[in-house]
Amino acid sequence: MEATAFNGKHHEEVMKLSTFERWMRGFKALLVVAQDPNRTDKVLEAYEHMNAGGEAKRAARFYADPAAERYLAEDRTIDSAHVDFEALSKLPDGSLGNSYARFMQKRHLSPELFAAEGALSKPEYMVKRMRQTHDLWHVATGYETDVLGELELQAFTLAQVGIPSALVVLVLGMVRWLLTGPELLWRIGRAFVRGRQAKKMATFDWEDRWTEPLEQVRSELSVARGVPSLDSAK
Repeated sequence: MEATAFNGKHHEEVMKLSTFERWMRGFKALLVVAQDPNRTDKVLEAYEHMNAGGEAKRAARFYADPAAERYLAEDRTIDSAHVDFEALSKLPDGSLGNSYARFMQKRHLSPELFAAEGALSKPEYMVKRMRQTHDLWHVATGYETDVLGELELQAFTLAQVGIPSALVVLVLGMVRWLLTGPELLWRIGRAFVRGRQAKKMATFDWEDRWTEPLEQVRSELSVARGVPSLDSAK
């Protein structure tokens, strides 16, 4: 996967584009992803363009939770410079931190993929926070990082925060993968319902819970155990 940093100045340029141009650039990025699903840089490019128009409203909801204001003030960042992944891997088995570190290691994922550069506005920090906790959402929900697992997480995310890109990815994904069988629709529908029933994960204090049992975190978030393949792949 190609790493890409979130850059505040670049984001400002995206916001200056017309709605039509933002969506066209977003769709072009997704066409690249359709040919090569490993182009995570293009996934993030599509998300940035497609979601830009509604960021003000989503930011208002995000910062309505005092925890979000605290994360902004502390500039909470999840990357190798701010999180000791080796220390997390040494936490007790079954803890959130250990599960997260092993999840990243087993799938050869890097926290630097969602790095951010420069001073960020409140909406930009919200985007950074959502990006950098993405893999923690995988861990909490139990959804894998394969195509179908990502579609499930998109459905869950759509129910939680209503970002347009999640809906677009779901529609395109279902068109392409529906032939795999009716199970796809059931899994996506179940993921959406789980997202509606779960507590808000965008403002959850992940870093304060590293030592807590993952199952306790899931219980607090009202997220039932996810698909067995992820939970058993330790």
